[in-house]
Amino acid sequence: MSDARSRRMTAVGAIIAAALLTMLLVVVFAQGTGDLPTIGLRVIGETELLADSPASIRIVVTNHARGTPVRGALVSIRIEGEGAPDEPLFVGRTDRRGTARVELRVPDLEPGEYQLVVHADYNGAREKVAQGITIKRAFQILLTTDKPIYQPTQTMHLRAMALRLPGMEAAAGREVTLEVSDAKGNKVFKHTAEANAFGIVAADFVIADEVNQGNYKIKAILEDDSAEKTVTVKRYVLPKFKISVTSDREYYQPGQRVEGRVQADYFFGKPVAGGTVDVTVKTFDFEFNDIAHITGTTDAQGSFEFETVLPASFVGQPIEQGNAFLQ
Repeated sequence: MSDARSRRMTAVGAIIAAALLTMLLVVVFAQGTGDLPTIGLRVIGETELLADSPASIRIVVTNHARGTPVRGALVSIRIEGEGAPDEPLFVGRTDRRGTARVELRVPDLEPGEYQLVVHADYNGAREKVAQGITIKRAFQILLTTDKPIYQPTQTMHLRAMALRLPGMEAAAGREVTLEVSDAKGNKVFKHTAEANAFGIVAADFVIADEVNQGNYKIKAILEDDSAEKTVTVKRYVLPKFKISVTSDREYYQPGQRVEGRVQADYFFGKPVAGGTVDVTVKTFDFEFNDIAHITGTTDAQGSFEFETVLPASFVGQPIEQGNAFLQ
């Protein structure tokens, strides 16, 4: 064989060897045994999640060298930390866009810091992303009082209803704290109790006689969530009203039925609805004596109707020309 031909054969062999080496490197790279990963992995989602609630996470797998999407990559998601489940929360494959859109439910874990770990595997090439996340519990609290304004020595009736988000279930068994701070910011009341089956905690706070008057802040606290309400404590004068009493007749005989009506109205014209009425019927012998006692409540028009049957006998009074006196 001539030297020229020998040199040509040597050159061709070198080219073939180089090509084979390149292919071998590609195969080794694809198997994930090289120093660099062959796939890129992106995880898109929130870093703060609610325990026992839905969450959305997007996973994108790309060819690391080409930047093109990887279809069919096997991806898995798990949460690591104290109390976290051992099994993955999701296992699936990417679509033709190299994307896995994941809808999962966050486990009912204690609030705290955890790791969201995502694995991707494609043809032996593996990639992993670990992201620190915070798992929280969230509650919606409705705080109410029996009225918006109080006087010293009166009692505040406090009530809080706590519902867990996002499902709005009653926060039964959770500890709820009720606090009251006076107008100068001094904490004057604190009560902690477990919510009942309906998520409700109630307490009574008796206001002292000598207190800082003004706006009082009421607060209900459940873990990291709270609700506030402001009421006023001050001395005030109740609105005045007038009362009139009418009967169906001007005079009666012993033993007859008396029918009457009480009407209560504020001086500015509005009826006293829901007012407690106490009617006492009296007669006089040598002093006034009660012969009937009737109680009730005024209706929406401020009226209360009553009736009673008179005794069979009375003591006549000379000043009334022998007739009895009825009050």
